[in-house]
Amino acid sequence: MCPNLLKILCLLAFAALMPPAVAQNALPLGPGRDETIKACSGCHGTDTFQGIRRSEGQWETTIQNMVNFGMTISDADYDTVLAYLSTYLGRTPPPAASP
Repeated sequence: MCPNLLKILCLLAFAALMPPAVAQNALPLGPGRDETIKACSGCHGTDTFQGIRRSEGQWETTIQNMVNFGMTISDADYDTVLAYLSTYLGRTPPPAASP
């Protein structure tokens, strides 16, 4: 096999493994981000919802649906994740990220 072809195939294989990590970093920085990644990445990546904008009530319904599908989340994390999603993926523009 051509050495250059082998390098290309290795790079493509490596690139195929990158999207989940990159997608998690695409969520806006803010309080509750880590809890949201933890709670929501058990069954799917954050790329599944990072472009969605919903009201607080719609996010609450979404989280409850995920709980019904088997997601486990503490009461404190539930409130934190709901606040994060409502603030940073809500219907209004998110606040500017703090430095």
